[in-house]
Amino acid sequence: MALFQKNLRYVAEVADINAPSDPQWATANRIALDLDTMRLRDFSAAGKKPGQTPALIDAPYAGHSSTIADPAVGKSLVAPLEKNGLDHNLVTDWKSATHAINIGSELSGMVLKVNLDVNDRIRKGQVLVELDPAMLRDQILR
Repeated sequence: MALFQKNLRYVAEVADINAPSDPQWATANRIALDLDTMRLRDFSAAGKKPGQTPALIDAPYAGHSSTIADPAVGKSLVAPLEKNGLDHNLVTDWKSATHAINIGSELSGMVLKVNLDVNDRIRKGQVLVELDPAMLRDQILR
């Protein structure tokens, strides 16, 4: 059983990679459009109606919990635009294409208990399923 549990521990790490938490943004913004695959973020000053054609920063999907367009003060692609008089700036905020992952095991057997449900978030170290130890002993002894 311990071997099976150890083999499944990587699943939580894969889940973190495939379904990262929402990015942290250095500059205040609002979501102007929320689609299945991306959000369009508006960095215009609050309450200020933009008076020009927007500048669009189409940032590639970073795959982690920050964004390469506005990760930190001093490293933002938005700040230089604002500093140079562009007051209507939009940034693409790409979402992970899927939150589904396929898992497998080196061992087979009867499942005694399933410790998750469809669409549950998986935590690192979480035991997902428990196999019948009697059948596992037979496989190990072979």
